Amino acid sequence: LACVLKDSGNPKQAERFLKDALKINPSFEFALTNLGAVLNELEKFDEGEQYLRKALSLNSSSPMALNNLGNILSNKKNKKEAELCYRKAIEIKSDFSLAYNNLGSLLSKQGNLIEAEKFTEKAINYNPKANINDICIYSPISPTPPVFPPPGAPGSLTNTVQAVTINPVKAVAKNNPPRTEEKPIFKKFL
Repeated sequence: LACVLKDSGNPKQAERFLKDALKINPSFEFALTNLGAVLNELEKFDEGEQYLRKALSLNSSSPMALNNLGNILSNKKNKKEAELCYRKAIEIKSDFSLAYNNLGSLLSKQGNLIEAEKFTEKAINYNPKANINDICIYSPISPTPPVFPPPGAPGSLTNTVQAVTINPVKAVAKNNPPRTEEKPIFKKFL
């Protein structure tokens, strides 16, 4: 029920249900792991980290707890430890597309585009039906994120169209359409 509540946009109710479950069984790893994810969504990063570390103290091989802890650490700007969490999750579960995606996104935001693309491609390969909006990759021809050309800047449309033409699945243009008045040209490439 808590997961359904979280996924349907009710993270506060999910938090309450998961905390109730932990009152009954404080070592319920599933509840600890999911509560950490819910608290991350609610931007209660320190509290979420505590629950995830408890989950990992019970099962240090939980790829989902490691992934969720990576998300919180990334949000807390602890990028190195977040990267280690994602890598360990992948080491434990080699087809864990969510961890590949999160690691790719983290590396991309750090400007490591070549390695980011490698991990994002693995995420897509392991989960071809993934919502492309969840796959975060920036085209090597675009500026390092989060800096994008301002509206109407020379080359912004050209770079976007070129990114989609080169690789329509992973190009930054899928999530960041050009900021010019020439949007109709972009749409024909999708």
